[in-house]
Amino acid sequence: MEISNEKIIKEIFESRAEVVEGHDPWRYGRDLAEATDKVEIDWICRKLPLSPGKRLFDIGCGTGRHSLEIARNNDSLKVIGCDFVEKNIDFANSEKKRLGIDNVSFYCSSATNFSDDAPFSKCDIIIAIGLIQYLTSENELFDFVNCCSEMMYDDGLLLLKHPLSYEDTFVLDYHRDEMDTRYISSYYGMKDIMRVFKEKFELMSIARTFTKKNVGDLLKSIERDERAKQMWILFQKKRKTV
Repeated sequence: MEISNEKIIKEIFESRAEVVEGHDPWRYGRDLAEATDKVEIDWICRKLPLSPGKRLFDIGCGTGRHSLEIARNNDSLKVIGCDFVEKNIDFANSEKKRLGIDNVSFYCSSATNFSDDAPFSKCDIIIAIGLIQYLTSENELFDFVNCCSEMMYDDGLLLLKHPLSYEDTFVLDYHRDEMDTRYISSYYGMKDIMRVFKEKFELMSIARTFTKKNVGDLLKSIERDERAKQMWILFQKKRKTV
């Protein structure tokens, strides 16, 4: 957990944004992206307390797939998305305008300093879908956790979706042929995640993201590495003790 690839990873995603039009099916490829997005968005809308007037913050929102659909399905919820690629934010804002969704907004910032640029002071819920694996050093993870804690009300919820390693954390670094790009990712084990999150967040639940029930035979194409499974990891911000 000592090597930071922050600059390289940003360059990879910026290069993707130059050649991909519309929503980028980065994580699973175009054939699977629609199915996986639907499962994720449906789970978030059913399982999280998206009450009217609450504010949900989508960190690493990419081109805004989740933010836009969550906002459209919950028109009394305030949704904000941020991403570190300017072209992704430009596309998300154009989709917001095209779809006429008024309760969502986007801005450009990284996962390690998004609290510095946020257009608001506090939120109720933060989601980070397929994000923390691209924070490949412990310092980056701590910066992310500190930003989340700073931006959240006490008892606020933080939802991660992450390819959780069954054992120790491992790093992937290879050329992804179907996307024609280099791929760098840290598949964290729970021990390493808890070491970073436990001071400011309490673990509430862990659940499989994709199962035979919700994706059928696509499961083996989505979860390609037998050492890890895609998981929902739900935290709650701890109250400050006097």
